[in-house]
Amino acid sequence: MKFYGLDFNKTFEQLNLSQANLLVATPSFVDLLLLDRSFGKELMPNLQTILFCGEKLLKSTINKLYSRFDSLQIINSYGPTECTFAVTSTHISKDMLSSENVPVGFPKKDVSIYIVDENRNKMHDGKIGEILITGESVADGYVGNISNNSFFDYDGKKAYLTGDLGYIKNGMLYYKARKDRQIKFKGYRIELTDIEENLQELDYINKAVVIRNANNDDKVLNIIAFVSLKDNVNKTELEIIQDLQKKIPDYMCPKIKIIKNFPLNTNGKCDEKRLLEEF
Repeated sequence: MKFYGLDFNKTFEQLNLSQANLLVATPSFVDLLLLDRSFGKELMPNLQTILFCGEKLLKSTINKLYSRFDSLQIINSYGPTECTFAVTSTHISKDMLSSENVPVGFPKKDVSIYIVDENRNKMHDGKIGEILITGESVADGYVGNISNNSFFDYDGKKAYLTGDLGYIKNGMLYYKARKDRQIKFKGYRIELTDIEENLQELDYINKAVVIRNANNDDKVLNIIAFVSLKDNVNKTELEIIQDLQKKIPDYMCPKIKIIKNFPLNTNGKCDEKRLLEEF
């Protein structure tokens, strides 16, 4: 079976032959592997650890992995390319799944992480703001004719303002969403991530990705939610909307499109551009 250039038979054959004990992947790629029931302990008997990076890790993915691998260690991490890959990490225990969000971890020794407001003032623990990274891992800036406004000095150290929203609790960083995922639609300010999270709370939804559809002037025309359903679930798009309307206001409710699988880009992340083009 092939899907967006991925040959499942060859991929699974190589995973088995690798005898790997460590897998580094995006959540979207692992979600794709989990669609096949053979992805489990029998296929990769030596797998001990999965290190996640690049995207928000959902509880549903973690629960599926724990059901397939009885002694798996899951590590979640966070870090933009501008800061030399992962700058935080933590082991994800089953106890952590009771939290609202899955943590991305504690900062490594050579960086400091702050949550700041629009004026770059530090915010208190638990408050959601923009993630600011300082320290030796931060790059000097971009090469070429690209704006370097996100790079500057902060408290005497190199700093990078990520454009990501998050919060810190007990020293642990939690990632919420991209700052640019807040849109204005029909006069209301809407967080696309809020819609995704409410869809994910419906017990028959496997995964949800919410995208804005805008014209050439960047005016939002509509909001589209692409969803995949759990096995043996028969739900119509109208039924999903009706269930969602019980959780969020009508003005936030998107158009629903049910799909089987999500396309991935070359980095292994969900390809939102292809979603709009192909569906």
